[in-house]
Amino acid sequence: MLPKYSIIIPHYNSPTLLERCLNTIPERDDIQVLVVDDHSDSQIVDFAHFPGIERLNVTHIFCDRNAGAGRARNIGLEKAIGTWLLFADTDDFFTKQAWNIFDQHSEDKEDIIFYDIESRDSDTLEYANRCSFISDLVRHYQHSPSTESETDLRLKHVVPWGKMIRRELVKQHNIRFDEVRYSNDVIFSVQVGIAASHIRVVPTICYCVTNREGNLTSVISKTALLTRIEVIMRRNKLFRETHHAEYQTPLAYYLRTACHFGITTIMEVLRLAIKYRANLFIGMTHWHQSFINIILHKQKDIAPWQK
Repeated sequence: MLPKYSIIIPHYNSPTLLERCLNTIPERDDIQVLVVDDHSDSQIVDFAHFPGIERLNVTHIFCDRNAGAGRARNIGLEKAIGTWLLFADTDDFFTKQAWNIFDQHSEDKEDIIFYDIESRDSDTLEYANRCSFISDLVRHYQHSPSTESETDLRLKHVVPWGKMIRRELVKQHNIRFDEVRYSNDVIFSVQVGIAASHIRVVPTICYCVTNREGNLTSVISKTALLTRIEVIMRRNKLFRETHHAEYQTPLAYYLRTACHFGITTIMEVLRLAIKYRANLFIGMTHWHQSFINIILHKQKDIAPWQK
């Protein structure tokens, strides 16, 4: 009998956090856990005592090179056999009530089941304020179900965790993660949201995303900026092709950040805009308030992709 769930966890140099994450996943025959190690450093990770090595429902896959979480997740997708896909980051974990909720909805017919999340500091476990917009999307749909709030949830929920995804949907549409260092999950999440025939929202908090120094979402560099901008341009192109042009992110958001890296970076951003036929201000109506906040320097220390 095939498992109900396949959980894909990319890992790199964080064995203690991985152990914590695995401890929140039951050791059951109907749960397939796929830990994909992205070529961790043997000076940091004790491979002879790798987290979960003693568990029968955990499969470890060790990559031959460090290529990022996107490639690791794609490798996991190739090995997944469960009815439902669940994703977790190494430094996050599932809540105590998560598996009761998953089991209650494992026979549902929807393609995606969204659930609520919370955020805590990774070290102290005190409440934090990371990715609150994800919870806002879930709660808004729950309290005010409408075509608009459903579309917002489908298109703006741009992370793979916080949802159960029917594996057949991903297989049928050949949806994969971008194999880039930053924002590898954005296009995957949008494509899943567009492809799903029906969705359901469960307002219970089932996942905890942690706030930790050094995670990739906090990296601000020229390479990170340009990678994220290209992903956003590709997402905008996808929105135009699927008649959701109003959801495009204005490129103007990113030009101010690009200014910090000099004229050559600005020119590279403009070249990306030409490549993907981006309009500097398109989508401004949909996103106008956030843009105004940037202009007024109300969020001058927050990078656009961290909002």
